[in-house]
Amino acid sequence: MTRPSSHLSFTKHLPVLLALAASSAACGAAEGAADDEVVSDEAAIAGEHTEALTVTVDPRKSILITDFDIVDTFSLKEVLDQLSDGHALDMFRQLFATQLPAGAEGAGSGPNCTGTLNGWPEECPRLEGQEATRDPFADPTSGESYKAITLSNRFDLAPADGANCGEYRVNFARRSGNTNRGSLERVFIAFEARLPNPKPSLGLAGCLPVVQFWRGLSSVAPAVRAARLRDFYFKGLPGFLPVIHKNLFGAVPGPQGGQIRLNEFLFIQTVSGDWSMREYRLVPQPSGQSPSALLLPTFDDDTPARSLFNPVPADARAVRFQQEYFPNQVERLALQDINTMNYVAPVPDDLNTGDSHLTGNMTEFFSDYAPEFGPGPSPFRTLIQQKLTAIGSTLTPENIVERATTLGCGGCHHFSQGKTTLGFPTPFPVSLGFNQVGEDLIAIPGEPGRERYQTSALLESALGYRAQIMRDFLAPVRGFERDAGWTSSQAQLALNTSIKTEGTSSLRVIPVGGWSELVSIPSSTIGAGSIGSTLKLDIRLPPQQPNPYFRGQVGVLISIPSASINDQYLGPVSLDSAALGQFSTVTIPLPAKVQRILRYGVADVRLKIQLNVPPNSNPYYLDNIRF
Repeated sequence: MTRPSSHLSFTKHLPVLLALAASSAACGAAEGAADDEVVSDEAAIAGEHTEALTVTVDPRKSILITDFDIVDTFSLKEVLDQLSDGHALDMFRQLFATQLPAGAEGAGSGPNCTGTLNGWPEECPRLEGQEATRDPFADPTSGESYKAITLSNRFDLAPADGANCGEYRVNFARRSGNTNRGSLERVFIAFEARLPNPKPSLGLAGCLPVVQFWRGLSSVAPAVRAARLRDFYFKGLPGFLPVIHKNLFGAVPGPQGGQIRLNEFLFIQTVSGDWSMREYRLVPQPSGQSPSALLLPTFDDDTPARSLFNPVPADARAVRFQQEYFPNQVERLALQDINTMNYVAPVPDDLNTGDSHLTGNMTEFFSDYAPEFGPGPSPFRTLIQQKLTAIGSTLTPENIVERATTLGCGGCHHFSQGKTTLGFPTPFPVSLGFNQVGEDLIAIPGEPGRERYQTSALLESALGYRAQIMRDFLAPVRGFERDAGWTSSQAQLALNTSIKTEGTSSLRVIPVGGWSELVSIPSSTIGAGSIGSTLKLDIRLPPQQPNPYFRGQVGVLISIPSASINDQYLGPVSLDSAALGQFSTVTIPLPAKVQRILRYGVADVRLKIQLNVPPNSNPYYLDNIRF
């Protein structure tokens, strides 16, 4: 939008329905002042405090930790002991017995495999079932033992409503992956806990201690990080459960449930099958029963069965997937950001496959989708194309199916690596072949004598996004909490910690020439809560007005490049009826598409605020943009 020469040029937008509501007690004047108290600009400036708030997040210390001397303080035995009330070996064997048929050596009392899971075929038996007859704890240095290789902070997976505080993970690798790599004796076990929010009524704010904990790891020595992480995983923060708790690995269905996953390729004598990824839920048993908890095989989340993509639907499930579920996911799958491209809603449970394979095209969705190119476009492809056309996307249905593949276990870990057919400007980042963290150690740059386990390009590419989520939560750009979060070529800007409506600061704006544009850095919608139908902004006008007939106007432009939204204008709103010397709330309707995109949790929202006020005005204060 071009800069207007005067406030009169805003009149062409006046038909837009707008509202300007006077502030309530929740949106008052300066902190500590009565709601109706008028604070003079002279007093405000004299007593104001400014503070540059910076948030440093080192991804290799606060998000993904593979440092050998830290992860090596974790053992598989102590994790399983804490989950099983001291019966680690029994739980380990029960886990792998699920890959043996009933009656086989080591099968125990079950549950065992039958060849189907969740109504879909499952490879049974697997050679990994032999682990049910072994003791990985007898010799902690043997190839049959396991070592910790990764600790992960997945706060970025926390839902918008704060139902939980995200996932926190510890991954183990079988040592034979180092000693017998040529025989492909490789198994990885991932414990992925969903950490409950102890104060869900606060929304994501209830998770603040968790995010502060992880951020604090960026500035302490390795030994301190190791000790703090052990406490977090095995004891928990004050008021929070420990990560290693039997109720946090799927015992509670839905958003509170975590999972335990296997990524395995244990070829010992006979090569049979291929890489397999499986998921389990830890379900505590009634008091007094032994074992105290069972690891139950379940479907792989967001990994729909490959046959669902076949252009000739085989059953009612495939019809429902193709006609009802998948087309409604297209808009978010079309986002041009690999980190926020996703399903709008999780894949329905009954459509998820029982095991995901990484070779042989067993779960590469495109393998079933592609045959339609012979007889011509299928109804399924037509529905996807209609959705793409409706949102103005130049992507193809084939791009969308390839993107869906990346979200499943097989695509993320193998099929999608290096592909150029997803419609992104660059190829999809690669894994380490079939895994994201390997068994091999590499030197830590700048830290002589210290090593860490190797990580994939795909994992490395996600660290910047995950760090941004933490920074945006701790110092919200929309709340005017971030140093250098906003810039302007026309106005003087400074954070103000004295005059505000929420958080730690507001933004003081001195509009020297009258018209000013304030530009934010890109930020995520983390902490925004439920996205509504309006954008709201708290604004405090100076008590003294140089023009008694014109107090000004404000407009907002929003850009979300990943959704092809660029400088969409919202507004204007007249400030003529706004109170002087105290905050009022400006309310502007949001277009339906903008509402939808914001609800997807995008991370590239850039706002521009245009102030058109009398020249030589005293400072204005802005705070608390929310949707």
